[in-house]
Amino acid sequence: MLWLARHGETDANAGGLLQGQRDHLLSERGRRQAELLAAALPLAPTLVVTSPLLRARDTATAYGHPVTVDDRWREIGFGDWEGRHGAELLPLLWRERATDPEWAPPGGESLPAVGRRVRAALEELWADAARGEVVVFTHASPVKVSVAAALGAPVEVAGRMHLEVAALTRIRVEAVGPRLLAYNDVCHLRAAGALSPLAGPYGASPPGLGTGGRGG
Repeated sequence: MLWLARHGETDANAGGLLQGQRDHLLSERGRRQAELLAAALPLAPTLVVTSPLLRARDTATAYGHPVTVDDRWREIGFGDWEGRHGAELLPLLWRERATDPEWAPPGGESLPAVGRRVRAALEELWADAARGEVVVFTHASPVKVSVAAALGAPVEVAGRMHLEVAALTRIRVEAVGPRLLAYNDVCHLRAAGALSPLAGPYGASPPGLGTGGRGG
């Protein structure tokens, strides 16, 4: 089984800012989310991988298992947009991607570029995930790209997915290939009243922030 865990909340997430590859620590609620996330993960993983960014590494620390850091699982780079409000810029991102999938913000990274590095990382994990429990602590864009890869869908569909902070995604690897079992699972957060404030009653953000990134 491949478990994809998005990191817990940061203050930038709560404020609707684009984090991208900037480093931010978890907020108080984010640390609580990391604990709840850890309790929902397998007790005896065979491999644990994390993005090098602090918010992912701090979330992985709550899990309490040795980790391998893999730079390919870092968040998409928003370049000059990082630190700015997503509601201001994401409509432009959607419009540009609609005509040019390889478009990227100034100094940033395109979605297909993220897809290429994440799919390369996945190719190294599928065999381990077929035999045991592989857990990856990462960000919104890499999780969505991974789901697209598992479904055999073009990477562009990742732009139409939403993902909450500290959400779980599970992909079972079978003889015929990967099978998506769960996506954007936040039951472990909802039961404890630990959903982020921008989340709706079913774990969905209000209109205008529905990229599922809110900063990555």
